[in-house]
Amino acid sequence: MRIEERMVQWNAFRRALRTEDRLALDEAANAVRQRASAGGMMPTPDPLEPILLSVLVDAFVRIRRLEARLEEME
Repeated sequence: MRIEERMVQWNAFRRALRTEDRLALDEAANAVRQRASAGGMMPTPDPLEPILLSVLVDAFVRIRRLEARLEEME
């Protein structure tokens, strides 16, 4: 719940973004929600740490998928 509360604090920032950026932020938030149980296992008082790690893991998963697709095309 701490993680979701922290992300709610970003609503004004989200509203100020351009549509494309807002969609990207929403995707990042969904990546965090998909990994919420793992983030909840981190013994840290700062919810930003599991948020950033979740986004980072999601980015690497996407990169690996793209690399695999590129290899298939070669």
